[in-house]
Amino acid sequence: MRVCVMRYIRTEYDFDECWQELAPSVGLLHAYQRKEIDWEEYERRYLKEIADKDALLQKLADMARQGDVTLLCWELDDRRCHRRLLVEKIGRLISDNSVPQA
Repeated sequence: MRVCVMRYIRTEYDFDECWQELAPSVGLLHAYQRKEIDWEEYERRYLKEIADKDALLQKLADMARQGDVTLLCWELDDRRCHRRLLVEKIGRLISDNSVPQA
C-alpha cells in the first residue's frame, strides 16, 4: 500500500491513497522551509498537529500489521521529514497494541 502524506501532491507519484490530513500544515511547512524555525521546533509542532488524528494513525498501524505500507513525500532525507515522525508514531501504536493488557 502506497499512501501519499504530502501537503502538495506531486502527480509523478503513483499512490493508492492520499491522506493530506497527515501532512504538515501550510504554515508549519513554510516556516520550516523559510528557516523561521529549526527541526526540533518543526517536529514539536508537527506532532502537536497530528495529536488529534488517532483514527488515521490507527488505520495506518492496522494497515502496516497486514502488509507493507509506503509513506510518500517529496523530501529526500527522511531524517528531516514528517514521514519519519509518522513511522515512529505508528511503530509505537503497533508495539503498544501487541502487548497483552492485564
